[in-house]
Amino acid sequence: MTDRLTKLGEAEWLRLLHKLREVKLLAREHHHHHPDGDRASRGLDCHPLVREHFGEKLRQQNPAAWQEAHSRLYEYYKNLPAKQLPDTLEEMEPLFAAVAHGCQAGRHQEVLDDVFFERIYRRNEKYSIKQLGAFGADLSALSNFFEILWSKPASGLKENYKGGVLNWAGFALRALGRLREASQPMQAAIDAAVKQKNWDDAANGTGTLSELYLTLGEADQAVASARQSVDFADRSGDAFQKESKCTTLADALHQSGELTEAHQLFREAEAMQQQRQPEYSYLYSLQGFQFCDLLLSQGQYQEVQKRFEKFVEWRLPSDSLLGIALENLSAGRAFLLQATDRSLAATGQY
Repeated sequence: MTDRLTKLGEAEWLRLLHKLREVKLLAREHHHHHPDGDRASRGLDCHPLVREHFGEKLRQQNPAAWQEAHSRLYEYYKNLPAKQLPDTLEEMEPLFAAVAHGCQAGRHQEVLDDVFFERIYRRNEKYSIKQLGAFGADLSALSNFFEILWSKPASGLKENYKGGVLNWAGFALRALGRLREASQPMQAAIDAAVKQKNWDDAANGTGTLSELYLTLGEADQAVASARQSVDFADRSGDAFQKESKCTTLADALHQSGELTEAHQLFREAEAMQQQRQPEYSYLYSLQGFQFCDLLLSQGQYQEVQKRFEKFVEWRLPSDSLLGIALENLSAGRAFLLQATDRSLAATGQY
């Protein structure tokens, strides 16, 4: 058999490979990047289902070898990117593979600390979602840190990290439109934070849950969660938490039709921000968008246009894509209202 294969010409080889791919024994043709440079080489790989079958067989029959294999793949993939902090989703792909293999190797805490939080999230910068919008890739990576999806984090994680994983998963699920699924990990994360008296995380969690309820059209629950987030923010003693959760409550009240209280709370939050950041006279980013939304609902498009001029003036290269998009959206709505007003004035339809 070996002699026959070595005598096959190129055409015969190609026909054989095509046949193996047709019957799903080989994966489709693809290219692998060589770890020592940009040179790409064609590779043969078995079909993922075949690989999964034999992987599961190895896990059952020799779990130590199975875990060691994943551990070696984790080491390989985490060292594959040329940059410690990859800038694009394509450059980051080996890190997502490293997360999967590292967790299969039972190294959950190390993977979370050294790869996901440090290099994919870039700590509190949340680079993968704020700059790349990679919610799907993030959620796929986060799934590796759960024993039961979205409800029970891996036992290999430290207790104070389990709430974070739940919160991140809930945030990603919400961003992807999986709203009902998102509420479960969000509430579990809040419960864990309250139990640990981690008021920062509790405030963030209830604030995000309030936004979720708004999306679901459950305004009363949104207001209730927002009021709870303000309470947790007060307990945290953190100035930014107090400010941001004040705008969360203001937005929920606005969507509930409580315009007077909402406007008052937005002004209070803006005053708090001016104390914390005197160089910025207006709420900006998400908080600014929420206040502009209220102002536009009251027909104050000129006020929003004036604020937008400042938003552009204050922009930094590090600003999130989401923040920039929301500010541009506010401006677009303001100019549309202005154009509508002029059209109505010209036709005498006031």
